[in-house]
Amino acid sequence: MENGIYECISEVKIRREPRIVESPTNQVGLLKVGTQRRVFSVVTQKNNVSWGRVSAPDAAGISQWVCIQGLNRTYMKLIQPDTNNTESSIEYLKRIESKLDQLLAR
Repeated sequence: MENGIYECISEVKIRREPRIVESPTNQVGLLKVGTQRRVFSVVTQKNNVSWGRVSAPDAAGISQWVCIQGLNRTYMKLIQPDTNNTESSIEYLKRIESKLDQLLAR
């Protein structure tokens, strides 16, 4: 799995973390079939379930995630790879932290 533009081929729930939590739920939205979203980073778990981060972290550091590939179902397909996004999550966080430090110094 890679970063880029994905299209929903099956309805998928938007969640606050890359895992399913039912009680209380971590669902914050729903993407319908045909919806296209940019995936900024992909996490694949040990059981080969892949999650895509579809938002930047908010003030509390929480991002929105969707399941790209479940155990028995594909929810989203890659339609356009992101050739310009070579920045890793760690590099992204360091860059944001640096900008925050600059703002706080003002």
